[in-house]
Amino acid sequence: MESPCCIASRYDEQDFFEPLPRKLMIGLATLFLSIMTMMIAFSFSFFVLYHNKLILVPIVISVVAAVPVILYAKLQYSLLVDVYNSIYGSRYIFKPKKPMLYNQNPKF
Repeated sequence: MESPCCIASRYDEQDFFEPLPRKLMIGLATLFLSIMTMMIAFSFSFFVLYHNKLILVPIVISVVAAVPVILYAKLQYSLLVDVYNSIYGSRYIFKPKKPMLYNQNPKF
């Protein structure tokens, strides 16, 4: 179902080189920021709730709540690096600075 949407979309071929991967990177970064802030707020609420009683409970809950954030960062890091390299690393591969086949100023 995703292929017809991609084929029938209004995006041009040039949009797949820079704007769409950039939007993907921004989306992944904001999703990571959202997950991280939710985890911080969740952990902070336990610290506020148990500030005088059991200090070990909020520490354990904070460590357990950090596991999804760490897993998300670890699993999505390679995707972010690949997208970044596809946008900015390969920009000049297909556009050499000087012509390779014919020289414009021949020296005879």
